[in-house]
Amino acid sequence: MLTNRDMRLSLASACVGIVLNIVLSYLVPNLPHDSSDNSYYVEVIDMFKHHNRKMLTSSLIVAVAVAASVALGTIVLRKM
Repeated sequence: MLTNRDMRLSLASACVGIVLNIVLSYLVPNLPHDSSDNSYYVEVIDMFKHHNRKMLTSSLIVAVAVAASVALGTIVLRKM
């Protein structure tokens, strides 16, 4: 069972994830890169370009993933 403090931690973490998603989706695509290069670096840049175009959806996905991760991590740590 999650305490009120755990839920607040999950919510705060989700909010930080949303802010990072928004900031990084504006900053990362402006990094220098060679679009003909087929590296993971270019794939990451392309993913952030996609996040920039789909800001609401990607931010919701990030928020749910981060909140669930923090909540489940808290539960797992209590069981150990």
